[in-house]
Amino acid sequence: MNIAQLLRIVELHDPATRVHLENVRDGCYRLGRAMGYKDGHAEAIAEAGLLHDVGKLHVPNFVLSKPARLDPHEFTIVKYHPEQGAELATRVNRKRLAMWIELHHERLDGTGYPRGLTAEFIPREVQLLTVVDVFDALSAPRPYRAERTMKESINELHSEVTVGRLNGEMVQAYLEIIGAPSAVPAYDLRATLVG
Repeated sequence: MNIAQLLRIVELHDPATRVHLENVRDGCYRLGRAMGYKDGHAEAIAEAGLLHDVGKLHVPNFVLSKPARLDPHEFTIVKYHPEQGAELATRVNRKRLAMWIELHHERLDGTGYPRGLTAEFIPREVQLLTVVDVFDALSAPRPYRAERTMKESINELHSEVTVGRLNGEMVQAYLEIIGAPSAVPAYDLRATLVG
């Protein structure tokens, strides 16, 4: 199997996930370049963005399309998708991206999954991928809620920085990229910078 085939299977399983993957890919490339990564490195992060949720192929459709919040059992099923995505990335000859994919739900304060890592153990590439992933997930409609406005999504992103889950420098840069610079508060970047 190659990446194109894998993405086609994702699209058949859940079209919204395929759109999300493309959005995250594009955002990762743009943010990677803005953060000073050379073109090849930014492209690698973008490719991880394109593959980061392919593990959702292992999540039943009834869970992905549930029109209500997930119950604890369903959420446990969803929480395995980063590891399953890393395995699928390895199968399509992208082993170098597998760790980034596996860690994309980690949070700087240690509240993420699958490992509960804290900031100093989360690669900057993963921190970047996470910022873009979170913003796209916040701003897209979900089966259990309506699409948020740009302002609501930005406010939620700010909240994630304030409580120490996301890298404030990267959030600030990403919001500038998407054209929301006036909405960016002045974070204490020292409190959110890692590595």
